[in-house]
Amino acid sequence: MTDALAATRKALLPAADGASDHSDGMSYLETIPRRIVTLYLPLILFLIVLVLTLLAFRLSRDRVYYAGK
Repeated sequence: MTDALAATRKALLPAADGASDHSDGMSYLETIPRRIVTLYLPLILFLIVLVLTLLAFRLSRDRVYYAGK
């Protein structure tokens, strides 16, 4: 059982000798314009759509509530 666990752990964990260096994984976000276009702009657009959707459902619910009075 411990041999299987050790083999699984060895397969999942990166090599300790530094052979699998992933230091350039986020290098495309180093410049500010690139970071704005790839990270902040989509995040802001997503939040705006989310808030507008929530407001639309809330306003339609309020309209139904007042129509019943």
